[in-house]
Amino acid sequence: MPSTPVSTGGTTAIRQHNGKSKAKGYALIAVIGVILLSLVFVWSRPKSQANQQASKVNWDRRPCDDELDQKIADHTNDKDTPRIKFTLQEGCYAGDYKLPNANWSGSEEVKSRNLGDWASVWCQGRPNPSRIYYWYEDFHDEFLSCRVFALQGKGWIAFKRNY
Repeated sequence: MPSTPVSTGGTTAIRQHNGKSKAKGYALIAVIGVILLSLVFVWSRPKSQANQQASKVNWDRRPCDDELDQKIADHTNDKDTPRIKFTLQEGCYAGDYKLPNANWSGSEEVKSRNLGDWASVWCQGRPNPSRIYYWYEDFHDEFLSCRVFALQGKGWIAFKRNY
């Protein structure tokens, strides 16, 4: 380790330099600089097409105005129908839809996959609607134990019976 003679009133003492602490300081500054540059890059790059479309969603957490006048679209007796398709509406939750009981416990949801399409479901008895699912996302278990529901979105959603 390098040393430097230091005069202290007639005696000379030797002070040791610690080169390791300077190197650690420079390394820390370099790491912080890289992190800051990365953040600037991420924030300044253009939004992806998915993010641009997501910002144009016309969603509202309310039923449609004519909702009180609508009857439940009851498909419980459509046991032989292989598929039921609904056109989605933006801005409010439309309809109270009910799927068939017979052979529909294993149904699967299929929605339109056009750029900008999205869907959300509000199951009867749940305090809040689902989050928005975009054209590239699946619903997963959103309709599990959901027999009566309202829909909102852009595009369409269909329910296919699994035989």
